[in-house]
Amino acid sequence: MTEDKTMDMIESSGLTRTAMASFGGSFDALIGTVCAPLLDRSLYEDFASLCTGNDLRLRFGTPIRPDAAAERLRKITLASSRSLAAFGEGGMLWALAQLVTIAPGIGEIGIIVRSDRKRHGIGRALLSGLAGEARAAQMRQLHGTVLAENAAMRGLAQKLGFSAFAAGGCEVELRLAL
Repeated sequence: MTEDKTMDMIESSGLTRTAMASFGGSFDALIGTVCAPLLDRSLYEDFASLCTGNDLRLRFGTPIRPDAAAERLRKITLASSRSLAAFGEGGMLWALAQLVTIAPGIGEIGIIVRSDRKRHGIGRALLSGLAGEARAAQMRQLHGTVLAENAAMRGLAQKLGFSAFAAGGCEVELRLAL
């Protein structure tokens, strides 16, 4: 997808802008609620191709090819109760956060930030945004399952009030009461 086409899509579609923030110096990221039909395959493919294999593995819990990760992210977004995205320069997708209702009042979260955009506050903004979306939907609790080795996600979640519980094997379950 061309940068102009992505920006036109963002400007003219149903993307609800929730915040404009500066991340990492000279770039701005548009953080907004994603209307699922807005994101075409090429946007996901470009995004996944800029994530390291390890970052994709940490998101999905198993090694995964970028093309398969792109398709899974697209499908999760289509199935999500709410999805948030951060777009950077030229309309490039920087991060995705997804909230899926798994039971009445309970949502499951998933988040991934493009490898070259980590450690700039994008993940924090999106995770906080998902918690706000869950509260607005009157959910009582958020859950997320991460690999125990994913110290960055565990630390971020705990800073935002999540508690960590052993989930068995190499996984940790994160929970936030709303």
